[in-house]
Amino acid sequence: MNILILDDEAETRSRVARLLSRRDSVWQAENGLEGLELISANDIDLILTDICMPKMDGLEFLQSIRSKGYDTVAIVMSGYNDFEYAHKAIKYSVLDYLLKPISPQELIKLVDKARKINEENEYRKQFGIQPFLNSLYNGNYSRQEAREKMEILNIDPSFDYTIAGYVRVKDHDISIETVSDILKENAPDEIVPYVFLRGRSFALFITVKDITRTYIREKMEKLRERASKDARLSGSMLWMGLSSPAFTVSELKEKDREAELLYRTTLFINPFEAFDDRNMGIKVQRIQEEADILSEKVLSLVISDTAPENMIDEYFRLLSSAARLSSYAAAEDRIALLIQRLMKISRSNIIADRQSIIEKELQECRTAGNLYDTKNILVKTIKHMQ
Repeated sequence: MNILILDDEAETRSRVARLLSRRDSVWQAENGLEGLELISANDIDLILTDICMPKMDGLEFLQSIRSKGYDTVAIVMSGYNDFEYAHKAIKYSVLDYLLKPISPQELIKLVDKARKINEENEYRKQFGIQPFLNSLYNGNYSRQEAREKMEILNIDPSFDYTIAGYVRVKDHDISIETVSDILKENAPDEIVPYVFLRGRSFALFITVKDITRTYIREKMEKLRERASKDARLSGSMLWMGLSSPAFTVSELKEKDREAELLYRTTLFINPFEAFDDRNMGIKVQRIQEEADILSEKVLSLVISDTAPENMIDEYFRLLSSAARLSSYAAAEDRIALLIQRLMKISRSNIIADRQSIIEKELQECRTAGNLYDTKNILVKTIKHMQ
């Protein structure tokens, strides 16, 4: 760690420098003006400053560096046991206020505290919440490890429930930072949403406190309504797919599977979607049989003059229900078979200059990764085929 010591007493500077230079790199200045030159030329991690110095005192120095945007950790040293000095120093975000003569043990303890703050700040700057939340959803942390990381990342660990989720915005050009700001600014005090990238999707880690489980869905719906009206969305619809609430972070791996399945399978017919076991009562076999019938009808309408959109909507609605009951892979297999048959129709019945466009769109259908996007691409493709 790089430490800057400001004190007009050469003996004090030297004594503190000898103590700290065993472990850290130390710069010395005898007033605030010299300190400004040193901090501008070096990457300083900790400032130890006296208050009363010639030319520029310690408080003037702190005011100057804070106005320039330096957030360097600072500790004030003074021989004056005066609350007024301490009060002014606190205004400039100092870590602590030490009275001279300085105790070596107390100084080392504070320097180690500053070291920890710097390490945590560096972790936040370098990594942010992204890798932590992905690892949390993968089940890589124990409860205690998760709590420690949350404290470093300024995530309040004192919540009652967590919810895993995914968010979709109709306008794909809206950034993850914008979505995050919109959700956080429109969330009630009891709900704190964190948006991060999970694969290619905008994932949600939501903490909930001081709300009974009965009212969570109602609060989340109000959040979505308020967020959807935010001017930064420019009228673009915002959807959220959420897992059922979890009591501990150890459940998040399973809750992520719930939310991801919902994200992959929902068609967002309703503006708000949540994972709900009560909607799972339809038999898989009957759904699959109906999907087979609809698949044939869709194919028959492709080369006719009849618009197949309604039939495609019904087809994907059944796929969505089947996928939630069994697995998304089953829906993918059915879509892959439909795409294969559409490819054959395109090569047999469509003029050559349109085939490359249609085949490119059908390839997009294969890689969409969720039924909502797959359906929208497919509707557009079939229009090109008619």
